[in-house]
Amino acid sequence: MILDTTFLVDMLRGQKDALIAAQEIEESESEVYTTAINCYELLLGATLLGKVAETESLLADLGVLALTKEAAGEAASLQHTLASEGKALDHRDALMLGTALAHGIKSVVSNDEDLKRVREITVRRY
Repeated sequence: MILDTTFLVDMLRGQKDALIAAQEIEESESEVYTTAINCYELLLGATLLGKVAETESLLADLGVLALTKEAAGEAASLQHTLASEGKALDHRDALMLGTALAHGIKSVVSNDEDLKRVREITVRRY
């Protein structure tokens, strides 16, 4: 499963529901990843807030999936379909989900309601 930026930020902030979900995910022994796009979002915020060390520590324990040509193609196709339905995503979300789909991952941990627009993805809320 992919850990979305919203989830990772909530973990860094010590948000109770995110920490409980993180514990449940760890106990389930699921394979967890984030994406290069999520790293960008996290590190941008961390740089602005002076919390780079804490953020890098969290990211060190995660596999990070790269934005490849295949992932970009998945994102473009996904965004095209959603836009034609009047439901386009933020480009960062489309790139993250395209990366997930290109790696055969169909589960994302997030409280971002917009992600539910994507039928191929299961959103695990916390």
